[in-house]
Amino acid sequence: ESLSQRGITLVVDDAAMAWLAQHGQDDRYGARPLIRLIDREITNAIGGLLLTGRLTSGATVRVGVEADGEALSIAMD
Repeated sequence: ESLSQRGITLVVDDAAMAWLAQHGQDDRYGARPLIRLIDREITNAIGGLLLTGRLTSGATVRVGVEADGEALSIAMD
């Protein structure tokens, strides 16, 4: 919602969704680890792009998985 108010589109592909589900799942703590993972991996990266002015209105941010499967990738169009 915050990004859409700035005219920025966020696209998270299926592989990234699966990566988040795999790495953020913990039966003992419910959704909390997933929320922390999203904050650490996506929200912080996007915040940095906004602060440096590299991400502006009209942009699309695409979240995927690196080729080695070890991390998420963030790209802008």
